[in-house]
Amino acid sequence: MRMAVLHSSVILRCLARLLQGSFVSLVLVALAWALLQYNSRGMKRLPHGPTGLPLLGYIPFLGRKPYLTFTRLARRYGSVFSVQLGAKLLVVLNGRKAIREAFVTKSRAFSGRPRWVLNRVNQGKGIANQQANPTWREHRRFVLSVMRSIGEGRTQMENKVAEEVSHLIAEFSSHHGKAMDMTYPVQLAFSNVICSVCFGQRYQPNDPDFKRLLHMADVFFSHLTSASAANFIPLLWYLPLPGHRAVQETYAGILDFVSARVEEHKANLDPDSPRDLIDIYLIEIAKRRAESPDLPTENGFTEDYVQHVVADLFFGGTETVNAGVLWGFVCMVMYPDIQTRVQEELDEVVGQNRAPTMADRAHLPYTQATLQEINRRCNVIPCAIPHVTTEDVEMNGFILPKGTTVTANLYSAHMDPVYWREPERFDPTRFLDETGTLIKGNDSYMPFSLGPRACLGEQLAKCEMFLTFTGILQKFRLELPEGGAPPTLDGLPGITHAPRATKIRPVPRD
Repeated sequence: MRMAVLHSSVILRCLARLLQGSFVSLVLVALAWALLQYNSRGMKRLPHGPTGLPLLGYIPFLGRKPYLTFTRLARRYGSVFSVQLGAKLLVVLNGRKAIREAFVTKSRAFSGRPRWVLNRVNQGKGIANQQANPTWREHRRFVLSVMRSIGEGRTQMENKVAEEVSHLIAEFSSHHGKAMDMTYPVQLAFSNVICSVCFGQRYQPNDPDFKRLLHMADVFFSHLTSASAANFIPLLWYLPLPGHRAVQETYAGILDFVSARVEEHKANLDPDSPRDLIDIYLIEIAKRRAESPDLPTENGFTEDYVQHVVADLFFGGTETVNAGVLWGFVCMVMYPDIQTRVQEELDEVVGQNRAPTMADRAHLPYTQATLQEINRRCNVIPCAIPHVTTEDVEMNGFILPKGTTVTANLYSAHMDPVYWREPERFDPTRFLDETGTLIKGNDSYMPFSLGPRACLGEQLAKCEMFLTFTGILQKFRLELPEGGAPPTLDGLPGITHAPRATKIRPVPRD
């Protein structure tokens, strides 16, 4: 779960539509208010940045991929600069040094979240977009402990992922070496992993409830970018735009789906044998109610709050992993020599008589390096979900006042030529030393962001990517369809950077 900077074209289209209708006066009020906000920047020791236009600020110049614009602006204004987007001032962090200083060294001051569209939709509940308060800290600690307990031993999380990989292999095999679009099968697999972790249930692809859940998630993400125009011109949220309604309705529908699962769990809960995240939450809620009737409500340990936590995990744990795995497949088609080397390492260490396991990772350094290079070069999340400063804080000689919205341009850290030699080149060996051993602790490698607000499902995502990547390459040679256009690393614009084309031939290796 994640929020990048909005595409300028979306905001401009929204404004053009509104100015043709009956909302002219309201929009003019919004623009006047934005102008006051824009002019109020002066005299503060904020980072410098481009001027932009009155009212709209730099929105018209962001382009379809703002992280590229931010990287270019950093060359002129430095690693920490500000940019006015409508009524909102955004401070952008570029490069490993600035991002680590803010999100790790000064993490407490940068741990807030802006009150944006998602906060309106989820009422400020959950974990990903919750404000930095005791409720957020307690739920984050609780969910992390649950994820660790689920991940202990192959009988838990790894088995759930391995089961989905086996279904994915069967689906690929059914095409008998013919080209297939891999997007939907991958989406099914990782949506089922989250369902298994949260609900203790795996759904069949034709299950009507599961299909409805996936449809609602697709609609939610397809409208989220346009609805997010209100992040920068807040009064837009109060206008009857279709994107706003779609985001609200689909989020409410997903909460209803989760609520039904919670009720099912309550009906057959065994406190001595929890099956999944919902069971563990329900047991904790009952425990806290017994100890103190007021404590669960005060700290968000309620059945209602659980629904928002599960929604966070579903949104954050599907789209990004889907994109990461698909990029892995695309890169192997683009770089067949690297695919060959990965498969040779798999054949030597794992063989063909058993599936790869997480225990094999330590013996597969080149494979691990390839996965890290996929994360670095493909940049699934180019910009971190925006943070907000919770106090006045110094950065690069500037003062960021409490309440300043800040985003990290993770792309800039991954493509920094000072740290990475020929950063545009896809080269897994940059993560290996002279002996072929995996290098640990790369300061400029941060695909899951950093600090207390780093991705909650990082360990699960790593497990999913490793087992899927190795499981598929053990069984198939991934090739470009006959007559197909060669893929590139130039992906789709959006909150998540996903590949444009995912039609690939999975040719059985036997």
